[in-house]
Amino acid sequence: MAEWFALVTFEEHGAPVVGTLIRDKIIPLDAGYSHFQSRTGAPVLLDRGASPTVLNLLRHYPDSFDRLGAMADFFAKAWADSRELALDPVSVHLLAPIPNPGKMLFAGANYTDHIEEMKAPPVDKTKAKPYFFPKTNNCIAGPHDPITLPAASQQVDWEIELAVVIGRRCKDVPLSRARAVIAGYTIINDLSARDITRRTDVPFNVDWISGKCLDGFAPMGPALVPSQFVPRPDNLWLKLSVNSQLMQDSNTSRLIFGIDEQIEFLSKLMTLEPGDIISTGTPAGVGHGRGIYLKPGDRIVAAIEGLGEQRNKVVQ
Repeated sequence: MAEWFALVTFEEHGAPVVGTLIRDKIIPLDAGYSHFQSRTGAPVLLDRGASPTVLNLLRHYPDSFDRLGAMADFFAKAWADSRELALDPVSVHLLAPIPNPGKMLFAGANYTDHIEEMKAPPVDKTKAKPYFFPKTNNCIAGPHDPITLPAASQQVDWEIELAVVIGRRCKDVPLSRARAVIAGYTIINDLSARDITRRTDVPFNVDWISGKCLDGFAPMGPALVPSQFVPRPDNLWLKLSVNSQLMQDSNTSRLIFGIDEQIEFLSKLMTLEPGDIISTGTPAGVGHGRGIYLKPGDRIVAAIEGLGEQRNKVVQ
């Protein structure tokens, strides 16, 4: 079986650097692939002189991921070769694995248990379609970065979500082909300002920009895990705790519109590009349903089976 690997982005001398996570160690991509190539005669990682960013790796998917897989297999068989290259993930500042994604599209009201806790009527899939809102790149934060509470809101809430990362340019994707356009998966905490999402001074009463697009409102990561290592994304547990109290504890099997259905729906509306992110919705256990919101000093741990965990401290 192929060696497990994932992609991370970390900060070095103030600049983002791509790393490959193998056996709980980070191997910087430039040095690691050069070492692998010199030992094996492997082909170049990226054609046409593209810089080794995660976004460029996605633009060259699946060839780039196949070559990274071969590198991971090499280091697994000759692990001593990595000793001078490998970094301890604890000792580096992890950034979001994709610091500059394309579109970020978030599914709303998409878990049966979340619908129940919010006391909303059940969704009839024979009459309804998936429901989405966008987030902007200023929302992106690293998996261990502090979450800064904005002055504009007193009711900031958490929402753990499985995020799908697109690897192929595609349009009008049929349900049967949806998995083929997925490069991998990561974790996103879809932070929400509940008190400024609802507005009574506008005709439609909802303001997604104010409620969802504040700075740092989408902690992402820790890693981009290739889809080959997530064979059952529709059956993964998700857990989020605040100050060690378990708040969200659910499974992606409770999605109303599954991953394939979301890709089919969105690709009918727009062309999906490598590096686009679809965040698939949050399950029950958010704070709003019980009147609990984040406060300075809170510590959040958000984990999804097989994808790692985020650890963020809330600050003012």
